[in-house]
Amino acid sequence: FMIMLHNFIIIPFVIFFTNTSVNLDILLFIPAIVITSISLISTGMILAIFCTRYRDMGPVVQSVVTLCFFITPIIWTSEQLPKGRKEFVDYNIFYYFMEMLRKPLMGTVPDVTIWFYTIITSIIMLMVSTLVLTKYRSRIVYWL
Repeated sequence: FMIMLHNFIIIPFVIFFTNTSVNLDILLFIPAIVITSISLISTGMILAIFCTRYRDMGPVVQSVVTLCFFITPIIWTSEQLPKGRKEFVDYNIFYYFMEMLRKPLMGTVPDVTIWFYTIITSIIMLMVSTLVLTKYRSRIVYWL
């Protein structure tokens, strides 16, 4: 998080030197990063407790994250998919988080459905992480 805050200092210089036009849509990036951070911290808390209990699950989680990277439109766009494969992206929750972060930076406003799915996912992950932490807090010390 601190590295991200330090890198935010560079953004005005990049905008100035590249003569990029800035509109108010870019301000939507701020709530998008907050929602994404809540979801990522909650997911990280759940995975940390899970991987502390089951030590062999760390490499499995790394492999799943790598797989999610390749099936999520990060280095490719969903428009590049053939017509019959669009549903593949619709069921990928990471796609909605990426679009919520990407669209304000590209100068457009994310759809309401994107905001809805990401906010609901963040709330669910926050509730689950709170429940998991309160249930297993006393046992974590013995798992280390």
